[in-house]
Amino acid sequence: ERDHDDAREYVVCTGNGQQFGLYSTRMIRDDRYKYVWNLTDVDEFYDLEADPGELVNLIAEPEHQERIAQMRKDLYAELMSHGDRFVRSEWIQRQLLEGKKDVTIATNLLETRLLIGSKNTYNKLIKKILKIIIKM
Repeated sequence: ERDHDDAREYVVCTGNGQQFGLYSTRMIRDDRYKYVWNLTDVDEFYDLEADPGELVNLIAEPEHQERIAQMRKDLYAELMSHGDRFVRSEWIQRQLLEGKKDVTIATNLLETRLLIGSKNTYNKLIKKILKIIIKM
């Protein structure tokens, strides 16, 4: 029989990719809620009890802001404890600890991809941007 005193409060998952541009995510979830931090896009927050299919993103709903803020801080702590390089950046710390996210970066990256045209050139640019962000 499992000892519930040692049970984890959260599950954390990380993902990195560049299939359609810069797409790095970090996720934290508990029994009811799931928060997804998207590096270059709008974050996501779901009530898994009311919406198990994750169809309604509640990230902007005022009644969930306190819970979202706590999950961001808990995600940050988990990522720091595992040495995640992204969270060393002040830009990302502001996003997770203070909720200060500028979602225009996603739009700017998409527009840049369309302007550049070449996927290889775009991917090289994204890698340079990531190196800068990690060093921040």
